[in-house]
Amino acid sequence: LRRAYIQVDKFTFGQDWSTFQYVGALPESTDFVGATEGTVFVRQPLVRYSAPLGGGVTLHASIENAESGTATLGAPALVENGDDSIPDFAARIAYAGKLGELSLAGLAREVRVANAGVSAKNFGWGVSAAGKIYLAADKGSDIRFMATYGSNAGRYIGLNFAPDSVFDPATGTLADVREFAALAAVRLAVAPQLRVNLMGSYQNVDYAGSIPLATLSGFNDKAWSAAANLFWSPVKSIDLGIEYRHGEREIVSGAKGQLDRFEFAAKYSF
Repeated sequence: LRRAYIQVDKFTFGQDWSTFQYVGALPESTDFVGATEGTVFVRQPLVRYSAPLGGGVTLHASIENAESGTATLGAPALVENGDDSIPDFAARIAYAGKLGELSLAGLAREVRVANAGVSAKNFGWGVSAAGKIYLAADKGSDIRFMATYGSNAGRYIGLNFAPDSVFDPATGTLADVREFAALAAVRLAVAPQLRVNLMGSYQNVDYAGSIPLATLSGFNDKAWSAAANLFWSPVKSIDLGIEYRHGEREIVSGAKGQLDRFEFAAKYSF
């Protein structure tokens, strides 16, 4: 279930895109997310209040589903914890005008684990700036961007590329994990029914200095990808696309991997 919500006046209740995310920055791609490493990407249950402030500016504030994806020293596999006791809090200032859209979002949360009599918690936060700049009056061409920095906010950034925090069984504490992520994309309408998209994204992870490097050797360290595609809309409701993508990932030990792939997509909108 992706989205299921109701709106009552200025309130939204249900499952929707997180208030911390600016959806408009997502590039048009044959891949569902596109610039995966560099984007905030979360859909979850929430209660959101949206207040128009005038001049194209809107303030959004929400309480959202709390869930932590943590890892344990020496074991990079994520554990989805349902141990959180307070919701996540998010707010976003959004501007929409003739030249484009801008967004500035903030996140505050508690990361918590409770297992076998051991309980630990950590404070998490994040800030994200994003936008879309129109290159033509018909809004067919644009530049999209997002830059995000956070601590213990891995679930929100790059599909949990980094854990929210790292649990140390010896001390019973959660160690901080910081992330920086960014994406940029250009959408060019080369004909009324034909457009080209170019995109790139990046994420870098910084683990607390108190964590021994030997216990982090298998953890994700950084990743980047770049892609180019061509989309054709022969009729209004049909989109056909072809895309080439190259991506690379490096873990803390220095080991690296890469992928190269072509993708094809067909979409019917209704």
